[in-house]
Amino acid sequence: FRDAGAISTIPKPFLQFSNPEHEVPACYLKPTVTEDFPNYDDCDEDIYGSIEDKFGKELLELFEDNYSAVPNTKLGGYPSFTQSPFYPTCSCGKEKEFFFQLSSEDPEDGVVKAVEPYKWSAHGIMIGDVGNIYYYVCKPCGQHSIESYWDCF
Repeated sequence: FRDAGAISTIPKPFLQFSNPEHEVPACYLKPTVTEDFPNYDDCDEDIYGSIEDKFGKELLELFEDNYSAVPNTKLGGYPSFTQSPFYPTCSCGKEKEFFFQLSSEDPEDGVVKAVEPYKWSAHGIMIGDVGNIYYYVCKPCGQHSIESYWDCF
């Protein structure tokens, strides 16, 4: 294991294109451990009705805000879909597992999103209209089974 505070640099490959896209600025990940829960669309709808019936709409909204999939770029956990959930099926017939999400919705360092909602991350990547790219893999089939899917608001 490397020092978690160390910055690793990946060498840039030499590519020659006649009409290249603008380069994405250098970025880095600052991992934090968080509790992540399935997106509400991944759960049985009856659970939300029963929570609202038992505790009221205000507590249901608090539950959804605090016990749902964590948004932003992340490794592991549950995807925070902006549209209906999607889990691709591998050619072997098994459902692929979610493992990484790249998000447009990463606030800049020091910016509180609720106060300054349009200060996007230093990575500068806008996926559709504030969307995410989700990456899946079939563990038994390995890296060649990696597949991505994206959605946006």
